[in-house]
Amino acid sequence: MVSAIRIQDRDLLSRLNNYLEGLDTYLREGIGWLIFNADRQRTARIVNFMVDILKGRQPPVGFTLMPWRDFAMNAYMLKIELAHQPRPAEGGDPKVLQEYRIATHVSLELYRQMVEQSLIIITGLVPHYPHEVTHLDEILDHRFQRRQATVIITPRLPEQLAADFEAIDPSKKLWQRIFTRLYETSLIAL
Repeated sequence: MVSAIRIQDRDLLSRLNNYLEGLDTYLREGIGWLIFNADRQRTARIVNFMVDILKGRQPPVGFTLMPWRDFAMNAYMLKIELAHQPRPAEGGDPKVLQEYRIATHVSLELYRQMVEQSLIIITGLVPHYPHEVTHLDEILDHRFQRRQATVIITPRLPEQLAADFEAIDPSKKLWQRIFTRLYETSLIAL
């Protein structure tokens, strides 16, 4: 089975194993990963490997696994829907009020996990909208300031991901901020 895995993946899994063995030190230093060029199968191998080890760790480590579609939905709910939607009146339709409360609670709870967990793993990063990249920038800034580790896995190569960000933000400022933070605090793999 090992020979069926690409050499880059064998190398990466070996490096991830070393990372997870020394996880306490890496978490104290806020060191995570930025993994490029990970299609669905490669992402699944990486995530399964990491999550199996993280779940069996003693003492346990708080972590959140966040597929990009969930991250993007959280960004949409917080930055678009809840930010621009007036809060329903207390005396109004109880169903609408209940739906608003649920959406607010779920969105804020997910956000809380992303900023408070010792480690977050964001998979499938491919941004499409400004609210997604500003949300990512805010989360990463919060985690950077508090030296919290973040693992980001993307199917894109570095230049493709940079182009995705540039299409959303032609000034290149957000990508530069995000990439600089990740470069300073991440082990990098292609």
